[in-house]
Amino acid sequence: MQSCLPELAKSIYEKMLNDKPLQQKVNKRHNTYSRKETPFPYIVYGEFQSNPSNVSGCQGEEVFVTFNIWSLYNGGFELENIDKDLKRLFANTNDLEIENNCLFYSFFDSSDEFIDVDHEQKARHGVLIVRMLIRHGAVV
Repeated sequence: MQSCLPELAKSIYEKMLNDKPLQQKVNKRHNTYSRKETPFPYIVYGEFQSNPSNVSGCQGEEVFVTFNIWSLYNGGFELENIDKDLKRLFANTNDLEIENNCLFYSFFDSSDEFIDVDHEQKARHGVLIVRMLIRHGAVV
């Protein structure tokens, strides 16, 4: 079974890129890596943990995707709003793109998040983990 993680990463990127409320906050600063000079706020995603799974009677994968949200805003308001946008985009959806016979479903578990303060950088760091199911051999 070939993994659909590259297609999933692309679908996540495009879903975030096409969401106006999220882009008003992060302005295309979301990717699977970050650079030291990346201006705040920004999102780093791509810590994918994948396990083979049976999805609706078909071969597939259960994937946990970690979203790291970084903000310099004094207080949690900015970070919390970005977190809400990500939850809106990826909670209980089944509308991610089908590519290479892979169909993506996503679920959000509120127990898989936390906010931390990095006192050295004066940055706030939020972590959101989204559970996604990939169904291989999906037919449109």
